[in-house]
Amino acid sequence: MDSVLMKSSPCQLNSNYVLGLFKDNSLILTKVGGISNISTDFSYLHPAPEQGEVKVTSFSSLLSTLTLNDLKQSKEALHCLHDCAVLVQGNWVISSKVLYPEGTLCGVTGMPAKALAKARTFILLLFAHEREVKRTFVTTQTRLPSEEVTAILEQFSARNCKNMWEFSLPTDTEFIRRQHEDVKKQNFLWNKERETYEKEKYKIPSKALEIPERKRSSSSRMSSSEAV
Repeated sequence: MDSVLMKSSPCQLNSNYVLGLFKDNSLILTKVGGISNISTDFSYLHPAPEQGEVKVTSFSSLLSTLTLNDLKQSKEALHCLHDCAVLVQGNWVISSKVLYPEGTLCGVTGMPAKALAKARTFILLLFAHEREVKRTFVTTQTRLPSEEVTAILEQFSARNCKNMWEFSLPTDTEFIRRQHEDVKKQNFLWNKERETYEKEKYKIPSKALEIPERKRSSSSRMSSSEAV
């Protein structure tokens, strides 16, 4: 992509700092009045009008939002998504490591970010398997306060008439069909996550992650529109 959107936030100074510049045999010192934390802005993935809200997006919606019509730019955008988001039901959700920076306190009750990120990734793993999950099951497995579990679920799902939490967007079968290699890569990562949670005695549905097979003939080729 041609540009990257950045954002900044002020950081608290716990001691006095100065900047030094050595010029013409003289040392020039300037007191630092404040510092800012600079990071990549992923607001196009999660506009978040309210604290804690995270938006799920389909790849086609993301391209429309960013007005990316060029094939090369679309491929670059897809490549970048693997670094900051995860694929769930053919849609992209901002990754837990981006949402909950390690070493910070987050969530409704001010819990360590590491615990929230682990629980959230587990929930996304469940949604990668199935479209619906039970909040009681998630609460039991993650051992988080119920209000934290609810806050996480509300980021990318909604309660339905069966009192289950259903993934907020329809399964993007078109993306899964066209972006076979990207889906395969994400499924590999989810299966690694699954192994990690199973070693820690988390219960995960037995249904395996499946990759739809594309039928190809020796004489057929994908059009450029199918490549992205």
